[in-house]
Amino acid sequence: MIRRSRSEEQNMLTRSDNYDRALLAEIYDQTMTHAEDVALLRSLIGDAGSLDILECFSGTGRIMLPLLADGHNVTGIEIAQAMVDRSRNKAEPLGLAHKFNVWVRDALSEPWGEENYDVVVLGSNSLFELATVRAQKRCIELACQALRPSGHLFVDNNNWTSPLRESLGASWVALEGLGTDGTFARQTAETISVDESNGLTVTRRRWYLRTPAGEESWEEYDTSKRPVSGAEVRSWLTEFGFTIERVCGDFRGTAFDEQSERAIFWARKI
Repeated sequence: MIRRSRSEEQNMLTRSDNYDRALLAEIYDQTMTHAEDVALLRSLIGDAGSLDILECFSGTGRIMLPLLADGHNVTGIEIAQAMVDRSRNKAEPLGLAHKFNVWVRDALSEPWGEENYDVVVLGSNSLFELATVRAQKRCIELACQALRPSGHLFVDNNNWTSPLRESLGASWVALEGLGTDGTFARQTAETISVDESNGLTVTRRRWYLRTPAGEESWEEYDTSKRPVSGAEVRSWLTEFGFTIERVCGDFRGTAFDEQSERAIFWARKI
């Protein structure tokens, strides 16, 4: 089994995982195939013509590529080169390579633009990828700065309302699949500690590989995430001057309440 160095593990504790490896990106892409959130986002955008859209944490293009196919101009921000490579490879057979534009960088390292965009997308639990309130709020602030006046922000996360201690000891299979080279990969996860004061969980991830020749290897490392509630996101949107036009509790567009599984906001920059 491979263990990461102390410096590597400290770096991992600033986010929920390191997606910058080709096989993980491939298995992630096989696993994350749902499109209900894309359908909801399309309905919120409506018949607005071609828009300039920014998607932060664009991953393997699950949200970005359908929006490109709809005729929008979409810019992505993604820190993991392997994820960007995966999304670029998917764009080519769709005839979208000429429109493909992703900045490979830490989303918090630079501004996202200055009143350039009609829509900013923070989808698919992207705020959970960040391990501090400061970083999560900074994403809302950067989105505000990047939007033109009356532009819209789409924010989609699970609505976390349970005490964090209830997640302690929980374990699950996060990713599992077969790579194109025949390598089997499985990532399991277990919550090993919680910090209620900061709303932080530490997850131990185990990455198992088995090659076509039967060779096995293990890697184990700890990562962090900070689940957010709809109430928190609402307060940040209000703080940065957004008008909340709609809040959905699921991808069907059901009205949000405090017990909703998700908190999906469509908010307009004033």
